[in-house]
Amino acid sequence: MIKEEKAGRPCVIYGFELSGEDERLPEAEIIALFETYGIEIERISRLNRLLLLEVRGEGGSPEFHELISRIALSHLVLEVFALTDATLEEIESAALEMRERIRGSYAVDVKIWNNRNFSTLELERLVGSWLYHGGVWVDLKEPGTLVKLYIIEDKAVIGKVIHTRDRRGFRDRLPHHRPFFAPGVLKPKLARALVNLSRLKPSERLLDPFAGTGGILLEAGLMGMVVMGLDIQEKMVRGASENLRELEHASLILGDARTLPFKDASVDGVVTDPPYGRSSKIKGGSIEMLYRSALCEINRILKYGRFAVILADRPVEEVITEAGLLLIDRYSLRIHRSMIRWIYLLRKDPGDVYEKVYIAKMRG
Repeated sequence: MIKEEKAGRPCVIYGFELSGEDERLPEAEIIALFETYGIEIERISRLNRLLLLEVRGEGGSPEFHELISRIALSHLVLEVFALTDATLEEIESAALEMRERIRGSYAVDVKIWNNRNFSTLELERLVGSWLYHGGVWVDLKEPGTLVKLYIIEDKAVIGKVIHTRDRRGFRDRLPHHRPFFAPGVLKPKLARALVNLSRLKPSERLLDPFAGTGGILLEAGLMGMVVMGLDIQEKMVRGASENLRELEHASLILGDARTLPFKDASVDGVVTDPPYGRSSKIKGGSIEMLYRSALCEINRILKYGRFAVILADRPVEEVITEAGLLLIDRYSLRIHRSMIRWIYLLRKDPGDVYEKVYIAKMRG
């Protein structure tokens, strides 16, 4: 297994098979979660959609398991045993070294990206035979250990799967499966990823000032956060309350995002999806005016140094600057051929020179 001693603690490589919603967003979610839990990353590399992180420590802590359970935009997490050249000799050598770590039932799954020299079925058969020894058996339906082999161009990565995304849970929480539905709302995977970008831990307070049907609040609440929502439409507040009724710490308020009923610097994080559409009209003004007023209020109620994640259907950098928020990063997400949504990661100025150095590093 790939493991190095650094400062008295071993480093382990974990692989994250990123989903294909966006080129940068799935990786950003993983990095944000590691920062949230204070788990140090020694090195970052990427092979196609496989993100490889060299992490100090064994990764067996409760914090690490909580971290990977929150991931939305990765199909699975892999504990990497070997990273080698993509030749049969190197793959066989890695499998033979790995087989003593296999106990009980196992199965092999092979994925090939940008390499036509191998057959998936043949590699699964070969690796399965190399891993076999007394006391183990193949179980293709419910293996105790799922060995994953990636062939990515001229490299091979082999390891065991330690986490898979809860596809059924996300499917069951799709907007049209909830008690109250409205069109155009975020799907649960994206909503959860945005919450993860905000770097909030369980028990911290998250606000969505444009709560709508409550999808963002639902994902945050399921991860243990105290969630607060606001919406200007009474029917949305009633409907979101229905969708959030099983959450223990959730509150919804009928109100205006331009005049938030919260004290200065009182909220740990903000994640929101404001109304969009160039022809949209808001009570008392245009959508441009709404963005300006709402972002100023978000800056006011957000704690110093904490994060906000905002969606928009157009570039809003100028409005962000006017509101006094720091732009950390921006991601584009294509909804369909003619529509792109912009995801903005913002931070309230911590007013500390050391924190500003941290922000500069995040930017680039």
